[in-house]
Amino acid sequence: MAENRDRPRGRSAFPWILGLAVVLGAWLRFDQLLAQIPADDEWHALRAVWEHDFAWIFTHFGISDYSIPLALYDELLANTIGLGELGLRLPMLAGGLATIVLVPVLVRPLVGGRAAGSLALLIATSPMLVYFSRYARPYAPATLAAVCALIAAWRWREEGGGRWAGLYAAGAVLAVWLLPVYGPLVAAPGAFLFAEGLLRPRRAPHAASRVLLLGLLVGLALAALLGPALLNDFGSLTDKMAGRRGIDLETLRQVASLYSGTGDPRLWGVVLAAAFVGGLVVLRRAPLLVAFVAWALLVQLAVLVATRPDKINSGITCGRYLLPFQPLLLLAVAVALGELDRLLRLPAAVPVGALALGSALFVDGPLPGELARPNDFTNHAWHQYYYDAESRAGLVDYWGRHRQQLPPFYLQLAELEPGSVHLLETPWFYSWHRIKLREAQAVHHQHVAVGFLGRDLNLGNELPLGGEFRFRTFVDVGDYDEIVRRGFDYVVFHNDLTRELKKSAPLVHIRLGTHLEEYRARFGPPVYEDKRLTVFAVR
Repeated sequence: MAENRDRPRGRSAFPWILGLAVVLGAWLRFDQLLAQIPADDEWHALRAVWEHDFAWIFTHFGISDYSIPLALYDELLANTIGLGELGLRLPMLAGGLATIVLVPVLVRPLVGGRAAGSLALLIATSPMLVYFSRYARPYAPATLAAVCALIAAWRWREEGGGRWAGLYAAGAVLAVWLLPVYGPLVAAPGAFLFAEGLLRPRRAPHAASRVLLLGLLVGLALAALLGPALLNDFGSLTDKMAGRRGIDLETLRQVASLYSGTGDPRLWGVVLAAAFVGGLVVLRRAPLLVAFVAWALLVQLAVLVATRPDKINSGITCGRYLLPFQPLLLLAVAVALGELDRLLRLPAAVPVGALALGSALFVDGPLPGELARPNDFTNHAWHQYYYDAESRAGLVDYWGRHRQQLPPFYLQLAELEPGSVHLLETPWFYSWHRIKLREAQAVHHQHVAVGFLGRDLNLGNELPLGGEFRFRTFVDVGDYDEIVRRGFDYVVFHNDLTRELKKSAPLVHIRLGTHLEEYRARFGPPVYEDKRLTVFAVR
């Protein structure tokens, strides 16, 4: 494709647009970040750090499939400066912000500065890419590494040079070490170039032997990094395969909605139509590039269809296993906007078009709800798994929100100024479908943190605070000085969490008696009490 249709103004505008995208993306990714309560899959690495050492983490995938390099990083922080909310999510933030910059910069020579600038804005505001930049799972850095590997492989084919071969190798190794499921995706470019070298030896830019050598180097690096875990714990990978359901049309509909950033079929239809037009533009200019990307997508999709990873029929699961293709989808949209600019000959066509589309997607997408203040659960499945009202209604039915009304205590808090009260709620279960605190916060609009019972609860839903683990959103309910110092207004005890959550909670008995007696002695009688809650004023 290697043609730049920018006018001089477009070239000079790119750094400014890129800077704007970085500022906008940073705001969306850092907003209320320190207040986000680590939950659900974020606990995979936390449990590994709590229960194991460096050697065990390096040589196992774990039953909960944590990312080995991220768990090693967490272990390092825990054993040095302590692991907290920011440290836990820092690699994801770095990967998400770097994606805004690096991907547009790498594709600019291929599509021009205007399309690259539009791409930066689209990446910065994509709800799914924002989500994975804030969530302590490997998808954001692995996506960056995989996309860089794909682009580098193509530019190595087009331009030659050791730097592109090196970037492909580094990206491929890092992507697979972070997330082994991306293995087929990053292997596909090598297979494409190798086949080209075999089938067209005189016209291929690289001999098959050179491609094979590069592939062997990548394979050796991955063998060193993943070999011990494959030998010791291969079963943890295979146990996730052969799920009950595979990818179907409903899965693809959900992925289209998530990638487009909206639950409105009309809007995501516009996004997909724009991507189709952009794809046709690229096909006309560089058909082999389209074949290259399509081949990588088909290889990754074929492996997912064949192996049926657990819950792959869910849009959020399938979407994250194909996530490196979302920036490429947005690139096709950006190319379509660039073609609109070329046809209309209006200097403002691309930025105005991108702004109009982005504004419509923003208003209809999940970001306004996530940005509500306070919101200590922006990563919750309610915000992230579905963007359309019908599917979210299904979540409500699944979680049983209407089985019980909220306790009157929360309704009383709703009458106060939002964000004026700080609650410490205990006990809890860390799985999304067992966290009703988000639903309560959506009504009372006050700050929430989670209290740990320590000696009375050891079900894998708590960590030993202090020392290795230094979280602001987790507090020991027996550390009265810390509770007062942190300015909590109320400590809320859920008297029978198993009954409160009904079928969505393990059948366990959590003993609150000792804590309740100590709180009565220290803080006086509860200010609110019913069958579900016992609430003490602590300030």
